[in-house]
Amino acid sequence: MTRISASLALLAALGCGSAGPDASPQEGPPPGPAQPALDAADAACDSLSAIGRRVLDIDVQRSADPEVENPYVRAEPGPRPGCRVMGADSTDRTAAPVAEVYEALERAGWTPLLSYMADGPDGSVVGLHRDGVLCVITGRWDGGDVSDSTYVRAPGYDVEGVCFRMEPADTADRG
Repeated sequence: MTRISASLALLAALGCGSAGPDASPQEGPPPGPAQPALDAADAACDSLSAIGRRVLDIDVQRSADPEVENPYVRAEPGPRPGCRVMGADSTDRTAAPVAEVYEALERAGWTPLLSYMADGPDGSVVGLHRDGVLCVITGRWDGGDVSDSTYVRAPGYDVEGVCFRMEPADTADRG
């Protein structure tokens, strides 16, 4: 079983878990609908980590982030729990391989959000969603200077994935 398959199996398992009859009672109100999406966001970052290692062949750092904000919306629902996966290559002279991450997620059943797609000379952004979770993948690199034919681009790129529970504002018209 590949790492991506194992991560996807984990994602499915997290959505089907149950505390069972032996679970001890909790104080306060029962967990709301955010918990399954948080678990799914966590599993999505596991998948992104595996993609970084397997597809991009780079070391990645993964971290939980209790206050993820979506910078691409005007009506921000506020910080939400989520996770980040970051990786870099300091020697590669090509653009960050955002397309490879996008394609791997799409093959795993993630749905692209066209409103989260942008590409420019020094960066790319793509967004995909699945099971109530939105992952935004950003790549950055030295895009050069089109006005200077002698400019030599610095090597390297950074790629980051941020996953969090989707809110209606995440898909609203951002025009």
